[in-house]
Amino acid sequence: MPAAALIVALGACGGGSGGGAQASANCPAMDSPEYTSAIETYLHGLDPQPLRFLFYASGDSALPDAARTALQSKGPTYLYPADPANQKKQLDNLKTKGDAVTLLLLYTGIDTTNAGNTIGFAGRYLDKEDSGKVSPAKSILFQCRDHQWQAAPETAAPPAKSA
Repeated sequence: MPAAALIVALGACGGGSGGGAQASANCPAMDSPEYTSAIETYLHGLDPQPLRFLFYASGDSALPDAARTALQSKGPTYLYPADPANQKKQLDNLKTKGDAVTLLLLYTGIDTTNAGNTIGFAGRYLDKEDSGKVSPAKSILFQCRDHQWQAAPETAAPPAKSA
């Protein structure tokens, strides 16, 4: 009989198939589909719209592999070194490839809340016209529904926590 009681208890916590928000434990780990959706949401409507991207390979702002793969589908993507001398070399190298709006995409992390999980990004423009302009920090909220992560409306996302 204890097994039957356990099944009833699990069924009561699972949220059923009604589409309501479920506990994060009912969803798999966030992976490629969620990062792809988060990248698309973050880049949508940026002004100016970036045409190429830079990213850090290590450190607090480094993109997870799934986010880097999603970013590569959006345009030419280049490694941005941590060393300032090598950063200058990379920017000089990009200038030889032509003028294009270039965004350094920064990962601000995943935050778990009662409402779901958020994936956060911020950015800085590094092309000559927009050099130093900041792209706003944004957290994209995902809620667990029917045992999968679904992006919530953009207005529902809380601000990203600084890493």
